Amino acid sequence: MKGNVYIADRENHRIRKLHFGLTPSAAPTWSYSPTTSSSSYSNCSSGYSYNNITNSCYMYNSSILLTYTDATAYCNSSSNGWLVTVDDATEFNVIASICDSYCYIGYNDIATEGVWVWQHGDSNYTNWSDGEPESYDTNDDGRIANCAVVDSSQSGRWSDLGCESVFSFICETDPLTTVTPSYYPTLSPSNASIITTIAGTGDANFSGDDGDATNATVNGPAGIVVDVSGNVYFCDLYNNRVRKVTVATGIITTYAGTGSGSHSGDGDQATSADLYFPNGLGIDSAGIVYLLTYYINHCNIVMFLVHQAIYSSLITPIIASAR
Repeated sequence: MKGNVYIADRENHRIRKLHFGLTPSAAPTWSYSPTTSSSSYSNCSSGYSYNNITNSCYMYNSSILLTYTDATAYCNSSSNGWLVTVDDATEFNVIASICDSYCYIGYNDIATEGVWVWQHGDSNYTNWSDGEPESYDTNDDGRIANCAVVDSSQSGRWSDLGCESVFSFICETDPLTTVTPSYYPTLSPSNASIITTIAGTGDANFSGDDGDATNATVNGPAGIVVDVSGNVYFCDLYNNRVRKVTVATGIITTYAGTGSGSHSGDGDQATSADLYFPNGLGIDSAGIVYLLTYYINHCNIVMFLVHQAIYSSLITPIIASAR
């Protein structure tokens, strides 16, 4: 039938069918799928600036001075940010270039004296000024120093100062992922191609006539033709038969041949004729099926009408010798 492909899967002893809904005049349907692009991290939440070296977003305003606790809350409320985490020397240089005084970062030993942790992430990087960190903040009335600050007077290296002091601070957040449209062709279910077995179980044998073709066994299927009604004819090569699958019922029958590997029966019913390794079929616009037998070098013609019963078909020679 139009748009379908039939396959004689010889080594697997099956007849298979590719069902195609897509015709040459039909175009694929196009679907829209938004995808994230890892190379397009260039947008930050309001108030933040993107840094392409660290692929992160930072917020710094030297006119806003807060305690460590309040600075933390300020960052958290600004697009779910956090006091900056310094992951490596590259980010240290970026942060040092931003801060122009003392700036809180997200590093502290508030919970346990001497055990420094980051508010966000698990960085192992540190870059303390000489003599830091200290247990007490000598620059802040002797209050306990539990919070790290970027110290611009020390080329950005860190000092350990009191968390109650009010300083500038640097917030960090992840960049917004840029969503770019990605168009790709997809076929609707009616346009999908599906492969099915219409005859054969995979066993090399002969059985199943007058039953469901998918439960029948065939042995070395070869040439295939399809008539105007969609019925499928194929050579069951090593069974010395031509077999038919009726599309309306899925029933398989022997159309020509007795199973005996010989040549006989011209002018008789096709099912009474002997065939020798049939391996090629053809069909014309009138529904006449042409059969090529392999070793005998003798071509036969199977005469039938679409409305005739299969067993009324006659087999007659049209070429006495192929060579």
